[in-house]
Amino acid sequence: MLTAEMPERLQLMVTLASWCALRFGEAVELRRGDIDLSAEVIRVRRAAVQHEGRLHRHHARKDPGVRDVDIPPHIIPAIEAHLAKYVG
Repeated sequence: MLTAEMPERLQLMVTLASWCALRFGEAVELRRGDIDLSAEVIRVRRAAVQHEGRLHRHHARKDPGVRDVDIPPHIIPAIEAHLAKYVG
C-alpha cells in the first residue's frame, strides 16, 4: 500500500489525495483551519505550483479550484489522529 510506504507524517496526505480528490499542490498547502471535522469538510483555498524546480504558493480566490470538499466519514479517525499528533 502506497500510504504505508510514506513517512508517517505524510501518510494523511496520500489518504486525502485519494479519498478527497485533492491535488498535490492543494494537499501541501492545507492548514489546520481548512479542516472542519464537525462539518466533515475541507476548505481548499490555497495551492502550490511547481515552476523551475520550486514550489510557489498562491491564494486561489477566484480560481475554479477554490471549493469545499466533503470528508468521507471513514477517514475522519485518521485525520483526528494526525491532527492530535502533528498539529497543535
